[in-house]
Amino acid sequence: MTDRDLAAWYTRRAYHNLSQAKRLFHSNNVESVIAAFEAIEFSLKALCELLDVTDVNHEHFLKATTISALAKKIEEKGFGKSSTITKMTPILLGYTDDLRIIARYGIQHNQFPKVMPDKIFSKEYSSTVINDAKTLCNLLGTVEIRNRWLPKVRIGILTGYFSEAGEVKCAEFPFANNDRTTWHKRLESLSGTLGIELEIEDINSEDISERYGIIINPFGEMFPEINVKQNLAFNNIRSYIENGGVYVNTGGFPFFYAWDVTLKENNKIAICEKRLLVPDEIKFDGINVTIQNYKEYLEFTGTLLHREFNVMPTPVSKNKRPVFQSDEDVEKFGKLIPENCTINEFRALPNSTDLVPIIRAKDEVSGEIYPICLLKRGRGHLLLAGMNTTEELETQIFAQAIMGFVSWIRKSMQPMTTTPT
Repeated sequence: MTDRDLAAWYTRRAYHNLSQAKRLFHSNNVESVIAAFEAIEFSLKALCELLDVTDVNHEHFLKATTISALAKKIEEKGFGKSSTITKMTPILLGYTDDLRIIARYGIQHNQFPKVMPDKIFSKEYSSTVINDAKTLCNLLGTVEIRNRWLPKVRIGILTGYFSEAGEVKCAEFPFANNDRTTWHKRLESLSGTLGIELEIEDINSEDISERYGIIINPFGEMFPEINVKQNLAFNNIRSYIENGGVYVNTGGFPFFYAWDVTLKENNKIAICEKRLLVPDEIKFDGINVTIQNYKEYLEFTGTLLHREFNVMPTPVSKNKRPVFQSDEDVEKFGKLIPENCTINEFRALPNSTDLVPIIRAKDEVSGEIYPICLLKRGRGHLLLAGMNTTEELETQIFAQAIMGFVSWIRKSMQPMTTTPT
């Protein structure tokens, strides 16, 4: 395990525990306090790893000297004033292992009356700990997300496996280019023109983590899944996006199909909680009506995209659509399309409050739609191609859109005085 892997693991634990603390605040005050303590602990550990601050004691919570060194490094690297951390030092030093044990087990000392944890920690105290955890997680977010994008951009491209051993590799690319290596080649080529250094790796789905600025799913409407009932791979993707990652879907309706890597055949499974049975074959004998057959239809409100991102793609378009960019789109992402350009739009998104357009089109029913756009969730984004990228033009436009987004993100980080290593 590298330092970067350890930092990514600490980061994910910090974000997870903060989420748990906020979720439990109104239902279980003690568990909320414990989760907030651990969010603080892992935030500090992650910051030390990312900023090369040595924790000489290797204890759960940091000593005053380590906190002071961390505060100094934060200011040196341009992530904020050292006072952001130093003013919290008395509070941080108070979050000791002893206090965490009391939060878990209460007071059990023979010389004192036994007291349950929920009689010790008030809602006000829990709120204070959670706010401290939020402050540190926000600072961590600034540091670690910048670390994914500068000085080089770290990109993972899914292989089609979850963890590989004994699995059946994803072999279908619905509405996406069926050469998964094309994204690596095209992005490397474009990065040279833009002067942006990329670090691209092929990764399995279980390796999706905060180590990467971008994860590319080259399988279009399909994604590799190890457990279709529990959505283990999807849950990992969702956490990655919420924690600041950018997940790129290369064509069609995102997350519509899972490829079950545990099956030897019939791996392609539509993921939809709502299904409608409609009579397909009816027999009438003059007196009685008998339904001989039913046809199953999927209700798109039951798909992962609608349930988790609260958007519904447009109906299927049978014709090529003219596309355009606004002046704002060009300013953000660069000029991505030639004049009078038409594309094979497929399942573009209509307007939404959490959506950032990259390329636009007009639909007779939905009005303005977005064949390429960003959909925000938590700290991160879903970058999707609501089009058929099996052809050269659409593939190239989307590759340019990915790099346009990379340039936009990096520019937004430039005001900081120095670049973390």
